[in-house]
Amino acid sequence: MFNVICSKMLKVFKENQKKLFGLSLLYLLMSVLIMILSGAVPILGICIVLVMAAGMKLTFLSAYQKKSVSPEMLFAGFESLKHVSTGMLWMFFNVAVWLLIPVIGIFFAVIKAYEYRFVPYILLTRPEIRPIDALEASANEANGFKKNMFLADVVIIGVIAVAELILYAMSLIPVVGVIFATAMIITSFIALLCVPFLRGLISASFYSEIYNKNIKPSKHSVICPCCLAKTDGDGMYCSKCGERLVETGKTI
Repeated sequence: MFNVICSKMLKVFKENQKKLFGLSLLYLLMSVLIMILSGAVPILGICIVLVMAAGMKLTFLSAYQKKSVSPEMLFAGFESLKHVSTGMLWMFFNVAVWLLIPVIGIFFAVIKAYEYRFVPYILLTRPEIRPIDALEASANEANGFKKNMFLADVVIIGVIAVAELILYAMSLIPVVGVIFATAMIITSFIALLCVPFLRGLISASFYSEIYNKNIKPSKHSVICPCCLAKTDGDGMYCSKCGERLVETGKTI
């Protein structure tokens, strides 16, 4: 699956790079502006930025699925503000709390970040799943794929790091070194803008492929809103927990 995802992702990147890069830059600028304006109430700014981040994730997913993308998609999360903001804030706190633990906390925070990487997609595309349960659903779906997602991120960051080291070494050459130093600064700026964009596309790629292969309900699939168990058939109650079931698209 890893090779298939990389191949499709690169194709999507070539076809939509200008539009997606423009939307990524717009999201970045708006996020900075919102955090500045939130001032004494940073939690409000964080909430708004997280909801917009979910919309940005949806934009990458739509591009990967060969659907049209537009700036309006950045604000898709505001259509279900309570649902999306609750899930995104819960995800944020579940990752951030690990950073309170010195040294080793960073390691666990990274693991949790990869476990919850699908939360924005789940919140926006599968509203039958409650915000709190979206974290568990994401962890289950990312299980077995976290290493591949981490590897994809490492490849991108590694390529940039190697390029920066080479340019730095060449910048030490007398006379012509200033040219390579300038190139290094430009590369750093481009990388700063491109890395979030590429990582977003990677996340969307993995989610789309995993969902289509392992999770996408069949025509008669029934999803329990309580325990997230999926069954086939015409039963009205979950065989696992007894909760009333919700069929994809309608309540039975």
